[in-house]
Amino acid sequence: LDTRLKSATEVEQHIGLQAVGIIPAMPLNQSPISRALGVLKEPESAFATAYRSLRNAVLVGGTTSRVKTILVTSPIRGDGRTTVSSNLAISLALAGQKVLLIDADLRAPAQDCIFDIENNRGLIDLLTPQVFDPAGVDAVVHGTFVPNLHVLPSGAREIDAPELFNGKALTDLLNYLCNHYDRIIIDTPPSRAHTDARIVAASCDVTLLVLRPGKHDRNMVARTRMDLSNVGAHVGGVVLNHTPAAATVSSWTDIRPTTGPKPLPPAAVSRNEAMGVSQAAQLSPPVA
Repeated sequence: LDTRLKSATEVEQHIGLQAVGIIPAMPLNQSPISRALGVLKEPESAFATAYRSLRNAVLVGGTTSRVKTILVTSPIRGDGRTTVSSNLAISLALAGQKVLLIDADLRAPAQDCIFDIENNRGLIDLLTPQVFDPAGVDAVVHGTFVPNLHVLPSGAREIDAPELFNGKALTDLLNYLCNHYDRIIIDTPPSRAHTDARIVAASCDVTLLVLRPGKHDRNMVARTRMDLSNVGAHVGGVVLNHTPAAATVSSWTDIRPTTGPKPLPPAAVSRNEAMGVSQAAQLSPPVA
């Protein structure tokens, strides 16, 4: 019996999650960096169109400013979560959103290479003092060649990631950043391999789970979802990445017959509300 998940229908049936994005495969001869910038390099492609649909799901689900911090993870390496993170961030920025992309994969950071920025200092440096200092943010956040998009790299120092993310400094940092950006995309390590993603997900509004069709056993994906939910993460949906072209259309239409992309379900309580930030201090709801 083949129990691998191959389509959006199977994900919804066996895992109980909707596919909020279905991304077609890009040519294998393209470099990882080219794929990570695909929305920018090939704006008229099916690949870019799929990310615009994912972007719209995020915007529709976040029209009340509830969905601001969006964590992207996968069960194991090789599903393309870093590519999804960068392209989603670019797509949101091109729609006029002020976006921060955070590289929280301290073991194998890649966003600095994708956007050609220095990684001497970054997220690690903001979290290491145990007490978050807003004065240090501007020194480690980088502008990019994409309008409206900034990147916070991981930082170069080796450190115990779970211990770092467990501190109060992380929640203070995200709370501060939510008042300065419309959307924050967080690229994390695979959640089955490391606890980092689960720890950070508990502090985010929504978690997106990236899967490659035909790669993962449904029981393993169900355990991944349960592990995230058990720490309080709000798993908003699945992004099926590297989907064969023929499957992209059929999988999309069988759960979206006439309604277009499904919005992300909003978190029960937004990060700003959970941290006690007044509505006056929050950004105005961005225009989709």
